[in-house]
Amino acid sequence: MQHTAASWYVADAEGNAYGPYTRQQLDQMRQAAQVSEDHLVWCLEWSEWHPLRRLQGNNAQAALAATGGNSERSAGSASAGRASSGNAQPKRKQSTPPKVPKAAAKPAEDSAESGKRFLIALRRWLARGIDTLWLGGIATGLLVWLWLSQEPELASAEALFPALWLLPVLLLVPVETLILAIVGQTPGKALLGLRVLTAEGSTPGLGAAFLRTRILALRGQALGIPLLGILANIAAGSNYIQQQQTRWDERAGTKVIADEIDVTRWVAALFLLIMGAGLWSEGYWITGFLSWLGGL
Repeated sequence: MQHTAASWYVADAEGNAYGPYTRQQLDQMRQAAQVSEDHLVWCLEWSEWHPLRRLQGNNAQAALAATGGNSERSAGSASAGRASSGNAQPKRKQSTPPKVPKAAAKPAEDSAESGKRFLIALRRWLARGIDTLWLGGIATGLLVWLWLSQEPELASAEALFPALWLLPVLLLVPVETLILAIVGQTPGKALLGLRVLTAEGSTPGLGAAFLRTRILALRGQALGIPLLGILANIAAGSNYIQQQQTRWDERAGTKVIADEIDVTRWVAALFLLIMGAGLWSEGYWITGFLSWLGGL
């Protein structure tokens, strides 16, 4: 049974039930580490709550057979007995979740689940670094080139470089906003198997993408200010690992879906990050990029 309708509920650590969700939304929540394998879930065909891990493979059918199936057979026998006495009543499917068992209301937070969220946070940090150093760096070089082409008497690019360290982060805001609104993933995110979607599973519009990117640049990167930017990155990563959500995704109504990636993508991401950092520290996006454009 595929359960394409919104028929799934999830219990939080306090025993509160949330839903309904579709099976696709439930799978996306699992991929984004918003729910763990130990969270309790319930669907309309079940008579009791089960850990999310029961939905792996044929386990969902096994759970149905062990709960709803047995209960329906029992109900059928009871109905047959009542029918013989002329008081048979049709069985109604339960439409609201049963009470969450107190003994299982708090799912176990094991090290494997924390490690999974840490790896997702690391992938998001790598993608942010790649996009900032490459997209932001190229945008900075292009802006300076256009500026100097209009004002050639200004100081050399080498003299301007120390004053331009904020530009990659700031210029990434409009560039990333446009990319996310169209395809939902920047080059860095695409490399690391990350997608930014709305709660409905669609790409964010310009408004949501701009709000998300603006808050991220301010609260997640501290505008690239040395030391403050590092502290902001650490705080954002820690917040995601603990709460499975960042402030910018919460404010913009977006979520990040993390697909499985192989080791080749990890190596490529590290290479691009180190190379981009080297090019920026040497001032290539300002000097070399300008020299290249000047020769066109």
